[in-house]
Amino acid sequence: MATITRKGVEIETCGDLPEIGTKAPAFTLVDVDLNDRSLDEFRGKTVILNIFPSIDTAT
Repeated sequence: MATITRKGVEIETCGDLPEIGTKAPAFTLVDVDLNDRSLDEFRGKTVILNIFPSIDTAT
Protein backbone atom coordinates (compact mmCIF):
# COMPACT_ATOMS: atom_id res chain seq x y z
CA MET A 1 0.00 0.00 0.00
CA ALA A 2 1.18 3.54 -0.71
CA THR A 3 0.25 6.72 1.09
CA ILE A 4 -0.59 9.78 -1.00
CA THR A 5 -1.72 13.22 0.10
CA ARG A 6 -4.76 14.93 -1.41
CA LYS A 7 -5.81 18.37 -0.22
CA GLY A 8 -3.67 17.87 2.88
CA VAL A 9 -5.30 14.53 3.79
CA GLU A 10 -3.30 11.31 3.70
CA ILE A 11 -4.97 8.49 1.74
CA GLU A 12 -3.92 4.83 1.51
CA THR A 13 -3.99 3.36 -2.00
CA CYS A 14 -5.10 -0.19 -2.84
CA GLY A 15 -1.69 -1.06 -4.24
CA ASP A 16 1.89 0.10 -4.39
CA LEU A 17 2.98 2.86 -6.73
CA PRO A 18 5.90 1.82 -8.95
CA GLU A 19 9.35 3.13 -8.11
CA ILE A 20 10.85 5.64 -10.53
CA GLY A 21 12.79 3.81 -13.24
CA THR A 22 11.03 0.45 -12.91
CA LYS A 23 9.79 -1.26 -16.03
CA ALA A 24 6.05 -1.21 -16.62
CA PRO A 25 4.24 -4.50 -17.23
CA ALA A 26 2.53 -5.00 -20.58
CA PHE A 27 -0.79 -3.18 -20.79
CA THR A 28 -3.36 -1.92 -23.28
CA LEU A 29 -5.24 1.38 -23.04
CA VAL A 30 -7.86 3.14 -25.16
CA ASP A 31 -6.75 6.34 -26.92
CA VAL A 32 -8.82 9.46 -27.64
CA ASP A 33 -10.05 7.89 -30.91
CA LEU A 34 -11.22 4.77 -29.00
CA ASN A 35 -8.43 2.63 -30.49
CA ASP A 36 -6.51 0.13 -28.37
CA ARG A 37 -2.89 1.18 -27.78
CA SER A 38 -0.34 -1.12 -26.16
CA LEU A 39 2.92 -0.32 -24.45
CA ASP A 40 4.72 -2.42 -27.09
CA GLU A 41 3.86 0.24 -29.71
CA PHE A 42 6.26 2.61 -27.96
CA ARG A 43 9.23 0.24 -27.69
CA GLY A 44 12.49 2.16 -27.97
CA LYS A 45 10.87 5.46 -27.01
CA THR A 46 10.75 7.23 -23.67
CA VAL A 47 7.33 6.75 -22.07
CA ILE A 48 6.14 8.75 -19.08
CA LEU A 49 3.25 7.27 -17.11
CA ASN A 50 1.15 9.76 -15.16
CA ILE A 51 -0.36 7.77 -12.30
CA PHE A 52 -2.93 9.46 -10.10
CA PRO A 53 -5.93 8.53 -7.95
CA SER A 54 -9.38 8.40 -9.49
CA ILE A 55 -10.76 11.81 -10.39
CA ASP A 56 -14.30 10.43 -10.20
CA THR A 57 -14.66 11.02 -6.48
CA ALA A 58 -16.92 13.20 -4.37
CA THR A 59 -14.10 14.75 -2.29
